[in-house]
Amino acid sequence: MPQRRQLLAGAAIGGAVATAGCFIPDPDEVDDDDPVDDDPVDDPTDDDPTDDPADDDEEDDGEDEPESPPGELDGLSERYAAILDELAWAETSYEAGRSAYSNEHAAYRSLVESLQDEDEVTAVDVNQLRSRNDDLQAVFDGPLAPFAHLQSAVQTAGFISELDDQVTIDDQQRVQDTLDRLRGKLASVAPENLERTDDLSADPLTSRIVTATDAPALLKSRSRVAAVRSEPTTAQPRPLFELRYEGAVSGSRFAYSTDAATAVGAPSIAGRPGESVFAEPTMVPEEPDLSAAVDVETVFEPVANPVDRVQEVWLVVNEFLAATADRVTEARRYDVGLLPGTPVYLQEYDTPANAADAVDVLFEGPVSEPEPVVNPDIGGETWRGIVYDGETGPLYAALAQAGPVVAVVGPSRDPLEERDPDADTPGWIRRLEWSFLADISSGAD
Repeated sequence: MPQRRQLLAGAAIGGAVATAGCFIPDPDEVDDDDPVDDDPVDDPTDDDPTDDPADDDEEDDGEDEPESPPGELDGLSERYAAILDELAWAETSYEAGRSAYSNEHAAYRSLVESLQDEDEVTAVDVNQLRSRNDDLQAVFDGPLAPFAHLQSAVQTAGFISELDDQVTIDDQQRVQDTLDRLRGKLASVAPENLERTDDLSADPLTSRIVTATDAPALLKSRSRVAAVRSEPTTAQPRPLFELRYEGAVSGSRFAYSTDAATAVGAPSIAGRPGESVFAEPTMVPEEPDLSAAVDVETVFEPVANPVDRVQEVWLVVNEFLAATADRVTEARRYDVGLLPGTPVYLQEYDTPANAADAVDVLFEGPVSEPEPVVNPDIGGETWRGIVYDGETGPLYAALAQAGPVVAVVGPSRDPLEERDPDADTPGWIRRLEWSFLADISSGAD
């Protein structure tokens, strides 16, 4: 049965830097029985009195600390674990949470409406309202805990306090006015309204991973989210993510950059180019390179190793450009599988040692280092350039291992050094830096 996955753990940067300095004894600690030369100039073993011992330390400390070897990443395991936790939660708990919210909201709203038909609202009724409010809030302490930021938006305790005071003085007219305002408040946070604003979208990746403001730094940089929201029609590239995962919890999902598109059909990693399209987008895709289209699963088959593997993740970061006046007329239906995209394949093993063994097996078999060796920088970390044989010839890619996870990214028939050689950041790398594979805290865009 498919299982859950976790990704690359960080490799520690090691290496001690030797420091040397001049030892000058403290005069108070000099033994009186030891001869002391009063004239240091005559002592050929003395250091130059003009030398500052700190200078020697600075010279030695100036040596570069050794960096992690190519392909050993730091922090990716934590980011991957967070992504997989989100995916597992999305598959197992999200729908139950949405249903719980819908049921509690309906019961609360029904009670309010029934009391609006009563001639007299009592303290018992107010306690029932308080209980309903508490039950609605409790949903965000349970199945919708990742959406705890919505608790304040659905909080109605203030209305309950007002009703308590009004019932105490038996001002039934004001009670009805407050009940009317309470019903309006509940209508504003009705499930259908939260779904429409993506706060509780039917797609948990959209509502939680991509747009939830308090979500972990998953899939892409918050700065990019802010840029997309503030300039929705500029010619800034935007990502559209596709994921497929096989583990304890399995599935295939789209996750969108804000204002990306409305998608229909299966993600391209679950089908073949030409089978997946999106309709009426606000974002127009870049011109696809049809010759570069790959079957995302087939292209990784030579580097798959099931021994001691517990789960797999396929990820594709597709790229769009914003619609402009001269392009928007063509924004109709596009094949997601033919968008410019960078494929990713992640294999999680049961232990870091077994992941390291899997890498060794790859280099003993299908994988080698190309000539010239190019170890690309992705998100401020150095990956290991590799080459392996695909169905149509050699495929060039980048590999990394961290903890229990092995990642292979960006397979293409084009060698790494020939991809966008004049660009500050080649497109295939830029797309990866939109994803959790890069440490966005390092400032990588």
